[in-house]
Amino acid sequence: MRIFAVLLVSFFLTACGGGSKQQPPVTPVEIVKKAPSLTLSAQPTAQSGTIITINFTIEDTDSTDFSLDWKFDHDQASLLSASMSQASLQLPHTSTQLSLKVTLTVTDESNLSVTQSHIIDVLPVIDDIDITLPTHSSVATNEYITLSLTAKSNAAITAIDWQLPLALQGDTGSETELNDKQAQSTLTLKAPALQNTTEFDIKVTVSTDYGYKNALAKLTVTADDTPYLSITVPESITVKEGQSAQIDASISSSGDTAQYMWAWQNNTAIELSQQTTAQVRFDAPEVEQDQQYLLNLTVTSDGLTQTKTVTVLITNNAIESDIKLTTNRTLAVKGQPVIVSVETEQASLIQSVKWSVDGLAASDYSYTNNELTITVPALSDASYQDVDVQFTATMTDNQTITRTQSLRVLNGEQLFQHLKVEPTQHAIPIYKNELNQFTLGISGTTSLIDRLSIDMPFVIYEFSTRSAELKNNQAHITLASNLIEQEKQTHAQLTLYAGEYSVMAMIPVYLHPSHYKVYAGVKETYFAGSTLSLFGQLFHDGVRQTNLTEHQFNWQDQGRGSFDAPENIRSQYTSSKYINTDTQITLNHQYDTQSSQSSVTHSWTRLIRESKGDMNCFNTINELKCTFNGQPQTFTIDASTIKQVVVANQFACLLNDAGLTQCVGETTHPSVTTLIAGNDGARINLVGEEDICVQKQNGQWQCAGENSHFNQSLLPLFSNVYQIIKHQQHTCLVGDGFLHCYNSAGDEVFKDTLDTVGELAIKSSGICYKHTSNPSGSWLCPTF
Repeated sequence: MRIFAVLLVSFFLTACGGGSKQQPPVTPVEIVKKAPSLTLSAQPTAQSGTIITINFTIEDTDSTDFSLDWKFDHDQASLLSASMSQASLQLPHTSTQLSLKVTLTVTDESNLSVTQSHIIDVLPVIDDIDITLPTHSSVATNEYITLSLTAKSNAAITAIDWQLPLALQGDTGSETELNDKQAQSTLTLKAPALQNTTEFDIKVTVSTDYGYKNALAKLTVTADDTPYLSITVPESITVKEGQSAQIDASISSSGDTAQYMWAWQNNTAIELSQQTTAQVRFDAPEVEQDQQYLLNLTVTSDGLTQTKTVTVLITNNAIESDIKLTTNRTLAVKGQPVIVSVETEQASLIQSVKWSVDGLAASDYSYTNNELTITVPALSDASYQDVDVQFTATMTDNQTITRTQSLRVLNGEQLFQHLKVEPTQHAIPIYKNELNQFTLGISGTTSLIDRLSIDMPFVIYEFSTRSAELKNNQAHITLASNLIEQEKQTHAQLTLYAGEYSVMAMIPVYLHPSHYKVYAGVKETYFAGSTLSLFGQLFHDGVRQTNLTEHQFNWQDQGRGSFDAPENIRSQYTSSKYINTDTQITLNHQYDTQSSQSSVTHSWTRLIRESKGDMNCFNTINELKCTFNGQPQTFTIDASTIKQVVVANQFACLLNDAGLTQCVGETTHPSVTTLIAGNDGARINLVGEEDICVQKQNGQWQCAGENSHFNQSLLPLFSNVYQIIKHQQHTCLVGDGFLHCYNSAGDEVFKDTLDTVGELAIKSSGICYKHTSNPSGSWLCPTF
């Protein structure tokens, strides 16, 4: 945590005694507060799907408390955790190269802020790199082997990176030659000495400026067949007189069986039990003073024989001590008190004590006879520091007893590396007037956490109940509010406090004023003064409702038009013919004490001028005019009362305010020849460049064009379809308020039923949409 100095300015006013002269008045000094300064840095490129660290520095002479607002211009980028100097960022998975913009806004206590952005080029996994590498090789232990790789790509190769398991990293060397779109690399390594044949995975990454590709090779290290025998026993043990002792041995041998024999040196009379097994036992005799003995273990296996010796110290127990040390924590950061206490039932036998702490200055701790308190200091550079506390007691019989306790001090600036809040798959629902309880997993060293807090930094109202506590490595969170009036997707801020530091995690939440959700439709464009059909829908916990008895509805706008039936879930809306801007239309719902609302924004225009391919359309004072290949096109329906116009490469279609639809242009195009005329059109929809769909005033759709059968087959899947859109080989529609997408074979490849759709459009990244609860948020652009 950065420490900021606070400037304390004191003015001392003095008065002179005697005389009649007065001191001139003191002019107050105006203190002008300045916005903080921000330095943001991160690596310029990274591989997709990885986690990177963003470093930043905040400097401010006026403030010590700051709020952080992170923004990313890609939906799948997410902030995993953050301190006041570092953040952990999950990069999106992408199949194409992506420039991710990371923006941080820092606001101080005086509401002064500074914003800085950083661009990270996210490299995807690509298929156009051809890698030649032996898939499997073998080598004997302690022998050298060379692996060779060649690579070809459609772009210049910039790097080749060999990644080895730890066991193969002892003696290695590599050479790489980059030659534009071709590259060669060799890796030479010495196989480690192993007792068993082992297979290892070696990973190689070949990178270009546009992405990367991985290749995997397996290497088998074969063990030597020479017989071997290794014995492991403790070098020494200490046993108190009168107590039983046990010594365990382990061996590693090329043989299947082994013979054991334990024996004392110098014909010691202490009786051994189980002396022909890997585990020997004996009872320590009484001694007048500490005595040392030597115990041999001889093992024979696979024709080999080895002997190991254990030093056995049998101690005289003038006092049987039960002294032990206990502590309230073994991990700590600055600001956390660590208390080491002595526990014993024989305090009267202790003559004197001595404490020492290895690794800390004397000013960092204090102690009484049986308790030591450490004031944990900050670490400047190292990620951690191990501290050993030693307690030595001198007993009344003059023997000394020493106990130690270890403590690891962590660098609080790197605390977010030790504590991670596990991300949620979906936004957590929060309902008005309900006690909402949920849990979040916390991984890492949770014993560091002193307390938790939950806050809602991005909403203007408070939660009447707001609590967070740690139980069994989980954050148990409770939120309640009676002030939620509209649906909103936002974030709750969970803060983990440890000493003088904290780690923040942004938790996506979905605020609901009611379990009922009303839906007003998708954003569209109409000609000013026209009448449009509104098809609302009602849901309860995501399930569409058909029984609307006792439910009340009310349509409202911004005073720029009128409704024919504002109290019905379906209505007609006529706009002012003088507007040329966006209008927000709101559908309100009331049932018993529960209320909800949904808004849809429609764009209104008074000028139409659009050209695509061979089609050109524009409106004059009197009517719509279109040309195809420079030749005028004549509408047989009234072209002076325009509701909607769509223009494709080879045709254009008009929907007038009387509900009539007609398409002109290429006379052989199916969208021109197969459209079924009618006088009940509600809206017209261009699907790609080859199809149109017309919605009738009863909510049903009729499609025409080269792919009309495919579009038509999707419509019966839903009770109400609001919009159909096509990009390349994928067709998406808003069915019953939610997004559903299909491939050219008619298989559903994507759907989002978490929230209804407020806007649908074609962007540079493909088909994109926005949720109704987050109309000002980033576009959501799924990859199929």
